[in-house]
Amino acid sequence: MEKRFPTIAELYQRLKDECPDFPQVCSTTVKKWVKDINFIYRKLENRPILMEVNAIAAKRAEYLYAIKRYRETGWNLFFTDETWCGANHSKKFGWVEYITPENRDSFNQYRGTIQEINGYRGGIKRPSGAGQRIIILDIGNENGFLPGCSKCFIGKKGSADYHDEMNKQHFEEWLRYVLGVMPDKSVIVLDQAPYRTMLNPEFRNPTTAWRKADIIEWLNKRKVQVPEHFDTFDQMTRPSLLQLSRMYNYKKQYFLEKVVNDVRQDKVKRLWLPVAHCEFNPIELIWAYVKNKVAKLNTTFKIKDVLDLCKATLEDVPKSVWANCVHHAKKVEDMYREKENLIDVAIEPLVINLNDEDSDDAVIDFDEDDLEEHSDNDDNECI
Repeated sequence: MEKRFPTIAELYQRLKDECPDFPQVCSTTVKKWVKDINFIYRKLENRPILMEVNAIAAKRAEYLYAIKRYRETGWNLFFTDETWCGANHSKKFGWVEYITPENRDSFNQYRGTIQEINGYRGGIKRPSGAGQRIIILDIGNENGFLPGCSKCFIGKKGSADYHDEMNKQHFEEWLRYVLGVMPDKSVIVLDQAPYRTMLNPEFRNPTTAWRKADIIEWLNKRKVQVPEHFDTFDQMTRPSLLQLSRMYNYKKQYFLEKVVNDVRQDKVKRLWLPVAHCEFNPIELIWAYVKNKVAKLNTTFKIKDVLDLCKATLEDVPKSVWANCVHHAKKVEDMYREKENLIDVAIEPLVINLNDEDSDDAVIDFDEDDLEEHSDNDDNECI
């Protein structure tokens, strides 16, 4: 409440100053007492539920209601997303040997292949940086990836963001194919990336960037009557035309919806993930699994070899891994539903941790080596 980060030392001093009967103990004992009353030292959450923007909370509640309704009514849920894998992608954890002057040897086999840094020897030497990127796009559910829908290609050199590689044209081509093989009564769950949320150009609304002639053309298309005291729209100023157009704006219509309706009508629907809630998407865990497998096998650090590794790994993801990832996402949804109920009855503002320190909800059916890298995997940061 004082907007300070408490420490054991500060707490100890405060207790001694304000509590005359506080016993003479060491700070280690105070730290133990703090732990005994269920305080833990951990990474602070940057999205405490009670401090979220109302609009985000409302969209989250809408999503949780919608996805539960689809499940209860027998719809097939498919989750999609894109990720990237660098040519120099390699394991970040592994066994290394501590070298001292006494046990150092000059075994020639080590030279040129095994790296030695700061007295530790181990790991495969690899180039610096991420290298050229492989862009991956796919879709699946608890039964595995949708067959034949994997899109995996080498990205352009010098691209600042891998999202730039997956533009509207690429995504539309891929989506039309996916819609053709997707079963009836299916729902595509996807995030709100810019190339997915592009508005249908046939239903664009005027903005401040529009020229006056374009606004007039739009008003005529909408069959808007010229206001009183004016003979034509040309007599009006541009700000007045913009103000008038807002009264007749089209309802927001996405280009993606047009594609879905053109190909499958009402047999396939789309469901937007709420902003900043990628933990609802089980494919994020799948990406962590795939990239960890690629990191183990990548020894050449050549982009074409990594492309082949990515394709092979995507084909070999077990259905059990997908099933466990989807199950974990469901548990996260239930956790949010429970927290939402707590918010509705809360009287005083409290910060509720979304993840217990010892929770095993995020444990997926990987082996020990698969799990060890997840804390440093960029696709798993939001889980």
